[in-house]
Amino acid sequence: MLLSRMLLKVPRLFVGAQRVTMPRGFRPDRVLREMDFASHERIGGMEPVQEFIEHLRVLYLALVEQVGPEGAVAVCSPGPREGRSLITANLAVAMAHDTGHPVTVVDLAFRDPAQADLLDVEPGPGFADLRPGERVARVLTPTEHPDLDLVQPGDPGANGTKLLQSGRLDALLRELKAAGRFVLIDTPPAAAGVDARIVAERVDGVVTVVRLGRTKRSDLAPYYRAFRDLPLLGVTCNGHERWLPGWLQRFL
Repeated sequence: MLLSRMLLKVPRLFVGAQRVTMPRGFRPDRVLREMDFASHERIGGMEPVQEFIEHLRVLYLALVEQVGPEGAVAVCSPGPREGRSLITANLAVAMAHDTGHPVTVVDLAFRDPAQADLLDVEPGPGFADLRPGERVARVLTPTEHPDLDLVQPGDPGANGTKLLQSGRLDALLRELKAAGRFVLIDTPPAAAGVDARIVAERVDGVVTVVRLGRTKRSDLAPYYRAFRDLPLLGVTCNGHERWLPGWLQRFL
């Protein structure tokens, strides 16, 4: 289940959640395809995949309302294996399909990149391969989804953090936004180092991904301390409703 009611006035990091039933047969590594957007009504309500898509729509509309149609949003998580990359990919696919507005996913998870596999593109040059002053078009990879492109991480070697601080990321975001694109950035997990924080300082807003049954309250305390001065837009939760802990239920 994906939980994504955004932008409600609740305490601290938790900006609410709207419940989304994951469709039967929807594998953890599954990204939406064109046929998933065909309307399949059933007696008593929508098919599960349609319900999933509808709540992705709630999420991206809330983001656009907050940061604008040419905004940049970092998708962050406290730790690994919390669904950050999958949510980034599905959110981008849904937004590009529905709106026809150009969307770019930027994969900056240097140590464990996932977007090329999720969006089914061949590995290629990426952000780390851009030279100062070079245009982003050289590393902009089209996907099978109209209006959706990918910037892969490239190979930063041991200098990923230094590269993010070099000003090259600021230039990349300025160019993409000036071209009228909405940008979603897949970051490394916050617990892996300072890279997620560096990226989050350079965007218009941050969406936090947690996984029910995996993310602990103690994981969120250091995350909140590190990100509390940044524009935290809301929380998206992966998992199943029966795993929803009591401390999180009171925010829903």
